[in-house]
Amino acid sequence: MTPKAWRNHTRLAAINLAVLALLLSPLLGPWLLAHGALRHPRWAWGPLLELARWPYLNIYRQGIQGRKDCFQVDQILTYIGQPHGQCRFDNLEFRTTQRFNSLGVRDSEAALVLPSSIVIGDSHAMGWGVEAGERYSHLLGPRLQPSLNLGISSYGTARELRLLERYAGRYPQGYAGAPTILLQYGVNDWGENSSTGKQRFQSSSYRSYAANTPYVKPELLLDPWNAAHLRLFTEHWLKRIFKAEANPLDVPFPKHGDAFVASFTPYKQLLRGKTLVVFVSSDYGLWNSSVYRDLKHSLGSLRRQLPHTRVLLLDLSQACNSSCYFQLDDHLTATGHRRVAQWLNQTLTALIKPAPATH
Repeated sequence: MTPKAWRNHTRLAAINLAVLALLLSPLLGPWLLAHGALRHPRWAWGPLLELARWPYLNIYRQGIQGRKDCFQVDQILTYIGQPHGQCRFDNLEFRTTQRFNSLGVRDSEAALVLPSSIVIGDSHAMGWGVEAGERYSHLLGPRLQPSLNLGISSYGTARELRLLERYAGRYPQGYAGAPTILLQYGVNDWGENSSTGKQRFQSSSYRSYAANTPYVKPELLLDPWNAAHLRLFTEHWLKRIFKAEANPLDVPFPKHGDAFVASFTPYKQLLRGKTLVVFVSSDYGLWNSSVYRDLKHSLGSLRRQLPHTRVLLLDLSQACNSSCYFQLDDHLTATGHRRVAQWLNQTLTALIKPAPATH
C-alpha cells in the first residue's frame, strides 16, 4: 500500500470514529460524566451532580430494610431490625455499622429503660449514613437526655406511632417517664399515612416492598461499562430528551396535613400528657419548607385531635439547608445531625420543661 493510500485509509477511519463518537456522545457522554460525578461528588458541578443522582438513587444505592442480615419480617410493622443484630450498611458516601437492641431499633438496651425523650421518624431519624453516636438523638441537650431513638427506615407516621405504642406496652414505666416525643416527618410519609387513614397501621407485603437484596460493596457497583446499568440510564436519558421526562427529584406531592392528622386518631390516649415536637427532614432538604407549610395549615386540626397533648411544629428549614445533606444521597450527614441537634437544643430550651427526676 502506498503512503498516499495509507493516509486515505487513516483519514477515513478517523472520520468514521469521529462520526461514531458524535452519534454516541448524547448517550455515552452523560453516562461517563455521571460516573465521574459518582466517584467524586464533591468536585461535581451542579447540573452534573443532578445528572449523577439518578443512577445513584435508582441503580447503585444499597437499601437496608430489605436485607435479611439487618431486618426481619414483622407481622404488624412489616419489618423491624433484627433483635440484638448487627450489620454493615455502606454506600458511595458512607460506611456505617448498624446495631439493634431487643426491640429491633438502632439504640442500646439501656436506652429502653428510662428515656427522657423519644425520637420517632424514618431513615433520617434512624441515622441513615451516620454512626449511631453521630445522630441528633445522641446530641440533644441535658433536658432531653437520655434519649431513645425509635427511627426505622421507610416508616411513615402511621407506623412510627404503632411502634411507639409497642414500646409503651413493653416498657410502660420507661414510656411514662418520657414527657417529650420528637417526630421527624419525611415527604414520603404521605403515602403510608393516606393509605392507613384513621386506623392503626397493618402490615403490608414485605416481599413486595423489599427485595431482600444481599450486601454488595459499593465500589463493586461503580463499573461504567456495566451493560444493564448503561441500558437503564440510556432509557432514562432518551425519555428526558424526547419526552421531557420530569426530574425524579421534582415529584409533586399532594398536601400532607390531612393524612398526617388522621394518623393520630387511634393514639389520643397514648400521647396524653406528652409534648409532641414535629419537624420536617426530607430528601436533600428540598421540601422542608413546603411540607412544613402544609403541616402548619393543619396544626389546629392536630391540636384538636390531641386535646391533652402539647403540640409544637418547628421549621427546620430555618437552620438546615441542602448543606446538611449528602451530595448524592438524600439523607443528613454527621454535620447535618449536629446542626439539627444544635437547633433543637436552642429552640426547645425555653419550651420544654425539665424531665422529672427519677430515683
